[in-house]
Amino acid sequence: MSKSSNHLAGQKSPYLQQHAHNPVDWYPWSDEAFRIAKEKDIPVFLSIGYSTCHWCHVMERESFEDPKVGEAMNRTFVSIKVDREERPDVDHFYMEVSQRINGSGGWPLNVILTPDRKPIFAMTYLPKTSRNGQMGIVELCDSVGTLWKEKRTELQEQAENISRSMSLNEIVSGPEPDPDSIMDTAFQQFRKTYDSEFGGFGTRPKFPAPHNISFLLRYHLRTGNKEALEMALHTLRAMRNGGIFDHVGFGFHRYSTDSAWIVPHFEKMLYDQGLLLRAYSEAFMATGDMFFKRIADEIVLFLESEMASPEGGLYSAMDADSEGVEGKYYLWTFQDLQTILGKDLQMFSEIFNVTRQGNFHDESTGRPTGMNVLYLSANIEEIAGERGITVGDLLGFVDRCRKKLINARSGRVKPSTDRKILTDVNSIALSGLAIAYKATGNATALDLAKKILHFIESNLAHGDQVFHSWIDGTVGKYGFLADYAYLVGAYIDLFDSTGENRLLERAVKLANVMTEKFVSESGGFFFTPSKSYEVPVPVMDQGDSAVPSGNSMALFDLARISAISFDPEISDIIGKALRQWSESLTRSPMYFSALLCALDIIRGPVYALEIRASNEKDAREIMALSNGRLYSQLFVKSSLVLKDLDHTSVIACGQNSCLPEMKGIGAFRKWISTSPGLRK
Repeated sequence: MSKSSNHLAGQKSPYLQQHAHNPVDWYPWSDEAFRIAKEKDIPVFLSIGYSTCHWCHVMERESFEDPKVGEAMNRTFVSIKVDREERPDVDHFYMEVSQRINGSGGWPLNVILTPDRKPIFAMTYLPKTSRNGQMGIVELCDSVGTLWKEKRTELQEQAENISRSMSLNEIVSGPEPDPDSIMDTAFQQFRKTYDSEFGGFGTRPKFPAPHNISFLLRYHLRTGNKEALEMALHTLRAMRNGGIFDHVGFGFHRYSTDSAWIVPHFEKMLYDQGLLLRAYSEAFMATGDMFFKRIADEIVLFLESEMASPEGGLYSAMDADSEGVEGKYYLWTFQDLQTILGKDLQMFSEIFNVTRQGNFHDESTGRPTGMNVLYLSANIEEIAGERGITVGDLLGFVDRCRKKLINARSGRVKPSTDRKILTDVNSIALSGLAIAYKATGNATALDLAKKILHFIESNLAHGDQVFHSWIDGTVGKYGFLADYAYLVGAYIDLFDSTGENRLLERAVKLANVMTEKFVSESGGFFFTPSKSYEVPVPVMDQGDSAVPSGNSMALFDLARISAISFDPEISDIIGKALRQWSESLTRSPMYFSALLCALDIIRGPVYALEIRASNEKDAREIMALSNGRLYSQLFVKSSLVLKDLDHTSVIACGQNSCLPEMKGIGAFRKWISTSPGLRK
């Protein structure tokens, strides 16, 4: 392989750096690359991935490191590499193109473009040469080169039609959807796809999608539907017990390749940890079951020990591969475990399903590998009961073995960490940590949340401007909608957990900036600041995927702020967005689960509280009572400690009126425990 550098050599992104010495003459996404394509009169090969993507690594090793492939690509295309985490706007648009053209997508995402950025073809992983009916990249170069010379007019017409089909003008507003009806329909859709045996929704592969859990918990609390609660709790337990959870070092892997959550795809993403931390914390608040608190504490420990940077932010991801093999860092031979655990091996093997021949099979071939992935077949409480020991004794045994395995694993080659610090996913984690502190009182969670916020405010958010990424001191592109929306949400969640008024003031101010920069006149929010898009048509994300969309989070933020301020302009923005998506929301609400959480707040009742406390102790107690609600129907608008007061009082204001003053903590406690609209 050639060791000479291509045009990625000066890039900070770890993913782009991985390709900086390929024989493919890669360019970063830039006006220069498209200008050169126009001058040479050749199409563009756009390849999008990320540094911890297993199949991206496979395609690089097979193809992009091969000089013959490099020669063919350099002859046919101007080639552009994009880190999807660095440029989510580019990724989102062309992934939507792939979904429209092929009905599916994934990474690596490879798209053939005209020199004016319009898509002609889209595909995911490509082998080097054609096999099993799939075109190889060498043949692709020859085919596209011929088509570009002989049928360019047809290709350009095709690109125009695809780009035109992506226009937001196709979205037709409808009536504002009824929250109760939409949420009922969503529950029934989740119910139909629910896996009652293994938990989760649909068949393999299974993704955590914790915002689905958050919706089901809300739905249970609103309606009393016990089935919704069971679906949520069973899924959370099954994921923690399965191989998708790292039982040695903690943290969740990306997804499960099987239905039972046993065989993971081994990368670890920060956004998954943050969203799952929120879901497990919410489950603990809903049930008081210490199982969920224990898992929340484990995620906090993982974030602190594995994802935290010295500067205070959290890194974006850990790779699936080490030494070129997916999962090698996490898997164990029977002989490994025998050497490490000695006399504890038998009991450990029974608990974690370890076998001499190995329980882990190759994902693509199904052949045994001789390796073991650790997973539980039942809950710890059930295993302890079957063995006739206490839960505490069993957890002590597991922890003793776990520490031995951590020590042994520290001698292995560790998967690489993507050291990008991203505003949106750090804000997701910050929210999860704030809610974990609110739910469990875990002081480490609060300390870590404050460190993240300090990093963001010092490096990524200056006044009204929010930036998307930070790598080794270099700040990346302007902030996208998700950066603003998740950061506003993080401020609200941290305020909700601490009562620090500055945080709420900052949330409201930044929400106003977000609205000014991103709102569409026809409803909803653009992905990038208005008129800043660099793809053929403006992008607007709607439905939720692995993470809630920027639009869902923006509306969730505004719904909560509206509950405090009762601002009619905010209500208008929310209503216009809901009417914009009325048809999709009505037809397939389960794909908008995070937006449904905003609908739940809009549905109400919600009260803004004004606290006048005669001492700090009373103020803290009222905050604790307010924060003891699983989902905030009570927002503290202001909290003042006034030494000359002879009593503490609370005024609760709803959408249309304020309730009589409640004098004393006892009166407030009685109100929140007896008011028919407030959920426990």
